Amino acid sequence: MSLRTRGRWFLLFVAWATLTYVGVNYGDRIALGGAYDAPAKLRDMLTSPRAEDRWAAADRLGKLRDATAVPSLAAALADKPGTQRPCRISAALGEIGSEEAVPALERALLLPDSSTDTRRCASEALAKIGGTEALAALARAERMGISIDPAVRALERRGDSGALALLARDRHARNAAGFENAATGREERTPASDGDREDSR
Repeated sequence: MSLRTRGRWFLLFVAWATLTYVGVNYGDRIALGGAYDAPAKLRDMLTSPRAEDRWAAADRLGKLRDATAVPSLAAALADKPGTQRPCRISAALGEIGSEEAVPALERALLLPDSSTDTRRCASEALAKIGGTEALAALARAERMGISIDPAVRALERRGDSGALALLARDRHARNAAGFENAATGREERTPASDGDREDSR
């Protein structure tokens, strides 16, 4: 075997070993191959029985920013359970940045049985999407007592002062309403107490 032939075999072996080591799976190979219909194949991979393929498909669709993948990703996000898949899918939806993803992400954020990590990933994705609908979803979640601190930190890192100001105004309005309701409750209780004292004399 000539030196050149041996060199070629060695390079092929190194390429094979590298691909095996980093765990490049079917979904990644489709995307890396640059096939014209890669997004369609990646959407099909979201329902693969192999978890690694599902994760890789979500990651690649997010990197491709394929807006046509939003319905498929949203459906996969609703298809429980676990944490890894919802987080990968939420991240992909955040990367794509379409407001069409907001309802699915809000559901993931509000479901009572959602894990802390799932809620964190969903809120970060909503922060990444931004816009009126996504910020309204975050505000609604906070009104229900769900922490949106991960989203706030993401907005702070991005320097999105407008979105932060909008969420702060909503929080301030709710606090003011709470104080007002508490004060009204105290005022309503005072006359009743006075009347009770008069009846007791």
